[in-house]
Amino acid sequence: MSQAGSTIGSSSPIPGALDYNYTLVNTSPYVIAGSDAFLGVDSSSIAITIELPDAPSTGRVYIIKDIAGNAAANNITVTTVGGTVLIDAATSENMNASYESLQFLFDGTEYHIF
Repeated sequence: MSQAGSTIGSSSPIPGALDYNYTLVNTSPYVIAGSDAFLGVDSSSIAITIELPDAPSTGRVYIIKDIAGNAAANNITVTTVGGTVLIDAATSENMNASYESLQFLFDGTEYHIF
């Protein structure tokens, strides 16, 4: 079951502090929602596929993290909804290291991992 959780970050007056909506993902496939920013993926039971939106706003960033340390056994595959928008010139990215995290930035045409 996927669920929206708490906000990560700070609502304090600290300059430059960021707030990220946290979403727990433990079902597959999971299509990223408009409010998602940080996706904590628990692939303890199954391999999971995350589908990035095909056309979010330019500059939109998504952070995907293996929070349970099981990506080596149950890979996390990141693709786009139709599988046609590229991610670093590929149709998907495979997360296969325990506790791995990746950030995806949409440039108006495709995603870049950083």
